[in-house]
Amino acid sequence: MGMDYKDVLKRLREEREKLTWSQREMCQRMHMSQAQYCKIEKGMQYFSYDEVNALIDLGMDVHYIFTGQRTKGRYVKEFEECSYFEAICLLETIFSIITCYYVLEPSAFWKNLYQEVRYIRLLDADQNFDNNLFFLIRRLLDYTQREMADHLCIDLKKLRKLENDQCLPDSELLWRFYREFRVPPSMVLRDRKGLLCEAGWFLERMDAISENNILAILKLFQKKN
Repeated sequence: MGMDYKDVLKRLREEREKLTWSQREMCQRMHMSQAQYCKIEKGMQYFSYDEVNALIDLGMDVHYIFTGQRTKGRYVKEFEECSYFEAICLLETIFSIITCYYVLEPSAFWKNLYQEVRYIRLLDADQNFDNNLFFLIRRLLDYTQREMADHLCIDLKKLRKLENDQCLPDSELLWRFYREFRVPPSMVLRDRKGLLCEAGWFLERMDAISENNILAILKLFQKKN
């Protein structure tokens, strides 16, 4: 999995070419100049928050672009009718299953999955939907604003604006948030499709190692909760 913003740009180009779009066609769909879009693909400029959402509207796999996690689609199709809130509940159930496995079998495999999914609980549809993820994670980790700003490579003024919903993260900051804290952009963007892609990726990883039927286990956990 690439952990450099250059990898994000490489996957952006890959997604564009997968759709057989030239840079000119892409910038037309994004309603920006070709010069501006070329700068973005070269890493000289970043997408705004709204422009990243526009990529989602164009049908691009934004979850893959930022995280490098490409789902095969089997489980995404299984849950494609889920609403945004149902997608959150699905991921919360997956979090419970991974936590259970991690406690019973603290292997590197389950530890890595747990590290990827542990902040999903901050998306609780009933309690934390309107809360700010930057603020929530900083408080959860007991970081000062200075420490959090240093992790994200931004100044204090920018962090305070982010925490107070006075500004929105651009594409580079969305990537840093994922790189440092494993918070996928789909959580920040409230992207239903991205959340389902994330759920599908987790289920595929679990399916590859578990001797049990993952869907059956998932349904069992959902009944309990």
